[in-house]
Amino acid sequence: MKNIIIILITVITSISCKAQQIVGMDYPISKAEDYDGKYFKDLDGNYDKFLGIWENTTGNMTFRVILFKTEKEPFGDPVSFYMDRISGRFLMIENIGTPNEREVYNSMKYMPNFGTTPEIVISGGAGTTIMSGTIWDNTITSTILPSGMLNGEMTLEILNIASTPLQARWKVFRKGLSLEGVEFNVPTDILLTKQ
Repeated sequence: MKNIIIILITVITSISCKAQQIVGMDYPISKAEDYDGKYFKDLDGNYDKFLGIWENTTGNMTFRVILFKTEKEPFGDPVSFYMDRISGRFLMIENIGTPNEREVYNSMKYMPNFGTTPEIVISGGAGTTIMSGTIWDNTITSTILPSGMLNGEMTLEILNIASTPLQARWKVFRKGLSLEGVEFNVPTDILLTKQ
């Protein structure tokens, strides 16, 4: 009887478990089914050079982007695959490093429409020198946007891969419909330096 129970548990477990295949971020995908059961992992460490704090100071204003790796993020409904992502947030600081330092805006703010404070407003992936993804600018003050966020695309292209400190071109742009009178609060085309 004990052997039968062990066999039944083994069979049920093996049927309910779905094998997960770990593949690199460059794994070739030709159709949606190719994603199922896979974990797209940053095996080559391409994300590492993008992680950390990036800044641009223009006059007395410093725009700071903080990027970190989110490992094994679930995708699909129901979840059918996982992927490593570069996640992040941003803030604008006036008079940084002085007694008059003041935070002008911060993406980590309470969003009453969602009942939460988002830790991640930047999400994307990267190759050797370019990161691209989505940004939610939740520092917008507009009555046209009931959600309080402007969604767009972003890129961060490293310009001097073999030099220190790293510098990269930060670009943010809208895709799809544009809303008259609604602009990004974050800078849309600047040079950032890795700190």
